[in-house]
Amino acid sequence: MIAGRPDTYYWGVMAAPALLVGLAFAFPALRALIANAAQRQPEPQIRCA
Repeated sequence: MIAGRPDTYYWGVMAAPALLVGLAFAFPALRALIANAAQRQPEPQIRCA
């Protein structure tokens, strides 16, 4: 145990599956984030009223 009380180890047992699910979605999300950031956005058009 790194930190915490020894009698509350079950929180790690409950939280670990959620972290693994998040890790499974992290790589596709990062790939999409990088792909969208690399796309060039068109310049906004300024309209005078």
